[in-house]
Amino acid sequence: MAAPTYDTDLVEIVSCDTETGFSLGEFTNMTAGRTQALEGDYFIQGIKCFSTLTPALGIASCAVSGFTSFALSAGQVVFGWMVYFAPNSMDTFAAGGQRIVLGTALSAWKAWKAGGNNYPPGLYGGWKNVAVDPTWNSSTPDYSDGAPSGNWTHVGIGVSLPTTFPSKGAPLGMDVFRRGYGYLGAQAGESGNYATFAGMAAANDDQNMRWGILQDQGGGVYLFKGRLGIGYDASTATATACNFVDANRTILIDDTPRVLSTFNRIEINHASSVVDWTNISFVALGTVSKGDFEMMADAAFTMTGGGFADLGTFIFDSNSTLTGVAFRECGAITQNSATMTACVIEGSTVGDGAAALVSDNVSSITGCEFTFSDGHAIELTAAHAASPAEHTLDGCAFAGYGADDSTDAAIYNNSGKALIIVLANCSQPTVRNGTSASTSFKTSITLTCAVTNESGQPIQNALVYIDNDDESPYILNTLTDEYGEASVLYTAGPVADSRWRVRLYGYKPFKQLVDIESSDITLPVTLVVDPQQT
Repeated sequence: MAAPTYDTDLVEIVSCDTETGFSLGEFTNMTAGRTQALEGDYFIQGIKCFSTLTPALGIASCAVSGFTSFALSAGQVVFGWMVYFAPNSMDTFAAGGQRIVLGTALSAWKAWKAGGNNYPPGLYGGWKNVAVDPTWNSSTPDYSDGAPSGNWTHVGIGVSLPTTFPSKGAPLGMDVFRRGYGYLGAQAGESGNYATFAGMAAANDDQNMRWGILQDQGGGVYLFKGRLGIGYDASTATATACNFVDANRTILIDDTPRVLSTFNRIEINHASSVVDWTNISFVALGTVSKGDFEMMADAAFTMTGGGFADLGTFIFDSNSTLTGVAFRECGAITQNSATMTACVIEGSTVGDGAAALVSDNVSSITGCEFTFSDGHAIELTAAHAASPAEHTLDGCAFAGYGADDSTDAAIYNNSGKALIIVLANCSQPTVRNGTSASTSFKTSITLTCAVTNESGQPIQNALVYIDNDDESPYILNTLTDEYGEASVLYTAGPVADSRWRVRLYGYKPFKQLVDIESSDITLPVTLVVDPQQT
């Protein structure tokens, strides 16, 4: 692949870099401001912004018209930059301290709460980018005047000053407004020059861009809202393969109170994409759109460490591998045959009777910890084969779950089948069976053969057999791994004098009779060089 590139689907409404061709004014009933004008001292994007004097109590505004009118498709929003440099004077968020305004005339508008003295950045002040979806709250805004209809022809901002106002300067500023779904796409990437969060943020934060999607906060921390499209060309809305490798980053998902719940998303696109994250953490700051994660294609996705806090739902796929990832206070996780090892799932926000993890392959879930909040830990779907097939639950722990047959039992067998679950390195969890479903558990022990040479070094690729008087299939019939070990989970009954054999060219064959009972067995084997085979 080539060097990574980044783009967005956002379309400019007004740059605020010039007054030429535009009209500035105030919206009706928000007229406490004075002198809306071009401002060259404190812009955030481009070379200028628009500013407004606020020399009186009440609600001041800055309205812009003269751009090409627009309508928004379902899911699209308006992104706008705003600032008020006298934050002690503005009202609270609940009282509409800061507002985003869309109109079809100065006297026909809708406005949405966008900030206040108690809402970040609050009294610290500074520029902020705000996203508003006019269909929020069933298209009922926080404030309105007149009867706006048709395409939007006016955009702007407002500030409410209930008790004090600054005596000088033009502290109310607005900069570039854009519209779209809010995609920030990443494509391509190559060895030594992968796509990264830092690369995405650098494109976002360019002085001539300032998209407001992924902002660098310093120290490996980024403020995000909208849609991260990894393996996605946002300018053409097409999936494009991406090599994305990054580590030790924290992404804060912005509080976006005036959008739909589906607005904030992390998407991985194109089956040829390769995404590798180490210690990447996502934390949702708001409650309206917490942020959902979805594999849009069965790309190679590896996540080691890090995790998710207070996010929405997750949809993984069969090429997803998660190791040591934490899901805290999150919504439902759909496994889709992903491999999950040593993950932590606690405080799930699913309701009673639902499951924190919807599994189609429970054998790919190993060493995970589940802590009860409500509902089940794991739901087993119809993708699981019925008895006599067996499925393994290995090393998982369940804390605080309810009794068998309750809507808070640890396991919910919703497969409609009779399932056999082999328990390995874990206690038997409680279970609830759905319609036409039944669940039986079998305990297991681990049989391991550890093979070394006469110097004590592990031997790889030695052939290990364990059998019960030549019964087929053998209990174990495989090669040792790089650590010289071959092992199997054994669920059948006791065996007296099972035969353990090890063979490898260049060494004398090994054979020993071993009684298999109810405990794990690790048999150390030292292979001796056979001079006749060397």
